[in-house]
Amino acid sequence: MSLEMSGSEHTGVDVGQLYARYQELQQYVGWSDYDVQRLRKVADAIEAYLPALINDFYAEIERHPNASRVITGGREQVRRLKRTLHAWIRELFCGKYDRDYVIRRWRVGWRHVEIGLPQVYTNASMSRLRSGLIQAIVDGWQGEPSELIPTMRALNRLVDLDMAIIDDAYHSKEMAGAIEQLKEGAAERREVEQILLDREATVRAVLQTAVHGIVTIDEKGIIELVNSAVEQMFGCTADELIGKNVAVFMPPPYCDEHDDYMARYLETGERRIIGIDREVVGRRKDGSTFPISVAVSEVTLGDRRLFTAMVRDLREQNRT
Repeated sequence: MSLEMSGSEHTGVDVGQLYARYQELQQYVGWSDYDVQRLRKVADAIEAYLPALINDFYAEIERHPNASRVITGGREQVRRLKRTLHAWIRELFCGKYDRDYVIRRWRVGWRHVEIGLPQVYTNASMSRLRSGLIQAIVDGWQGEPSELIPTMRALNRLVDLDMAIIDDAYHSKEMAGAIEQLKEGAAERREVEQILLDREATVRAVLQTAVHGIVTIDEKGIIELVNSAVEQMFGCTADELIGKNVAVFMPPPYCDEHDDYMARYLETGERRIIGIDREVVGRRKDGSTFPISVAVSEVTLGDRRLFTAMVRDLREQNRT
């Protein structure tokens, strides 16, 4: 915990909400005007003990690389930080815990977030400060012995409240980071979705302009896609074909055999037409038949198997 104040005004915190929460926490820990009076009384008495406490605080930081790495300005920065810590401690005993006080304490916590100090070191530093301040109160005590323990309780409540403010700053940073990640994730998903939509549109455009008919069916023989060449060839619209069994293209007796073929293929892997350009008979919507050639390819998409057939109308070729 370096206790360096941030000069930035923009922290993204709702000040009204922050102060309202601080007041609620004061009630939660039992903070009272009597606690304020106790701490005001010892403010002057502990002053003589603060230089040693502050020197010890920064000496301990230097012994821990993960904590001291955030101090990058050398001895001059440390001297500045010691002055800031002294002011922070004096304010702890000031007796005025208003809205501005809470904002200043929150900014201290936010500064530790900005410089990248892990929260565990901030918490450990607060614990060390608490112990040092309690010892300073004991060493400098001049009041009634019966008031010593209540005064230390008041200090503990106040330090706990400060830690709550600092925790709020860390939490705000985490929430801001989480929201930013969600935004980035949403943007990435939208980008991926747009790429997929563009690719799908490209594929559909290519299919629709293909000279030969293209039909895609699933493992059960249900039509999932046809291009315009198929619509013209069989005299049907895509809406009339998609969702129907591929046997709709076949006249008897071929259509009666098709269901058995699909079941046999799925069970045995028999590849009677897969990859082979075969000449068969097609059936138009009006019931007329005509010669076609069919070449079927199998495609695996994740756990799905699809079959794509390229269909050619052989009438013109046969006439020639």
